Amino acid sequence: MALDLRTLLDPNTTAVVTSECQNGVLGPETSLPDLAAAARVQAIPNGARLLHAARVAGVQVVHAVFWRRPDYRGGNTNGRLFVAMQKH
Repeated sequence: MALDLRTLLDPNTTAVVTSECQNGVLGPETSLPDLAAAARVQAIPNGARLLHAARVAGVQVVHAVFWRRPDYRGGNTNGRLFVAMQKH
């Protein structure tokens, strides 16, 4: 039985925001294949159900995607994950 989100929230003042769900992180070209494989088990199917239910309830869905300047200004350069990603 699908959860009716309208009983829990006001669609006019609510949004569902996704982050780090783009192909570069979870798709076939990812530099993080183990993360992508794990996400395919539960995170992606559950997220798809959540987004579908949100849209049916009239809730705004926002996809926050990664974008990097060509000169890397303003980016994180000292985190291990970001250093590893720059190598690919």
